[in-house]
Amino acid sequence: MAEWNAHWDANFDPFGGWKDDAVRERWRQDGAAIAKRLQAEVADFADVSYEPWPLLGGDE
Repeated sequence: MAEWNAHWDANFDPFGGWKDDAVRERWRQDGAAIAKRLQAEVADFADVSYEPWPLLGGDE
């Protein structure tokens, strides 16, 4: 998760959006994989949802 967050920090600007589509897509895919693993690990006692904001750019 720390690496996923570092990817966010290095590649997303709250005013300008993502550096490019490839880094945005990598962040989305990595986040989905993290959420899936977390869902499996805590399924007995918690619900996990993945809401990957922002994926369109900087204007949403």
